[in-house]
Amino acid sequence: MPPRSTRHISASTGGERFTTIVANNRIDGVKYARDFVYRYEPAGQTWGEIVDPGTTGEPVSAGAAYLKLVDQTGRNIDAVPFLFNEINTCAFAFRSPGFGRWNGYATNTDPASTIDGTNCSMFGPVLFGDQAHRFVMARGNRIVVLNGLPSRASFSFASNDERFVSGHRYRYVLTARTVAGQETLTIGALGAGGGAPQSFPLSPRFARLSWEMTVPAASPDRHGFYLERSNNGQAIEIEQIEIVKCFADELPRIEGVSATLALTGTEGEIVVEAEDGQGRRAMAVYRLVQGHLQPLFVRSDDEAALSIRTNWRSPHIGVAIVGSATRKAIQIGRTPG
Repeated sequence: MPPRSTRHISASTGGERFTTIVANNRIDGVKYARDFVYRYEPAGQTWGEIVDPGTTGEPVSAGAAYLKLVDQTGRNIDAVPFLFNEINTCAFAFRSPGFGRWNGYATNTDPASTIDGTNCSMFGPVLFGDQAHRFVMARGNRIVVLNGLPSRASFSFASNDERFVSGHRYRYVLTARTVAGQETLTIGALGAGGGAPQSFPLSPRFARLSWEMTVPAASPDRHGFYLERSNNGQAIEIEQIEIVKCFADELPRIEGVSATLALTGTEGEIVVEAEDGQGRRAMAVYRLVQGHLQPLFVRSDDEAALSIRTNWRSPHIGVAIVGSATRKAIQIGRTPG
């Protein structure tokens, strides 16, 4: 007879629990659960792991959750923190077919040019300032900025971070929304001279927001960006933050089979991208060294449909897209040397 109730794994009365590992369970009869199968409090944890193969049986009943996350009072939160305290990060790993958005969620701290709910811990203790650690959390693979953030959440990078070059300009592309109603999200540069802050109105529909900043030529110990928000009662979800090095010369995306871009410099990388509107893409990357063009990388999803040809006559690069695709679009850009 399958069980008609589930266990609540809670703190030991003998002391604090810093680690929870519930691995390789298979709970039969989850359809009888009326509230939850797993109920987990992530606050105060350095490591939390819940793995349930969920190989048999019907889904949980309506109104119940396979994995329910709660705060210290038992209130549903559906979020996990990035920091354990002002020194240490915390980490979580959840895996089960019934966990929904949390299935496959795993924290990592690897530096990356795309920031989301899985790797925001890479900023470590710098997120602790202004109580941001209490309001900036992960909701599955998304970053959630909870209502009530009193000041700003700072995301800073070391001056020798390999993703950045001093004096160069970078574009931050955020994909964000508010879960309901309307809120405003502001992004600005940490320190002086990086870039003017910009505010974006948000709605429940995800939108791509773009903001640019320059890494100071004489970079201080750290540089980066901050987020501020209005507090009208709704959480803000950020699907991801992409950091892209801006082009010194650029021809934005145009429809057509050929294009020419005049370059203003003699150094850097030239990136040529093509697409056919059907999901097929091609890319070519060249290194420009003292006015000479050297191929570095060429790739196409379907060379018969979409291939890139280039013609270099300083200071102009000509691009032609050949192939059977009936629709073609081109984008060209040069990054600084």
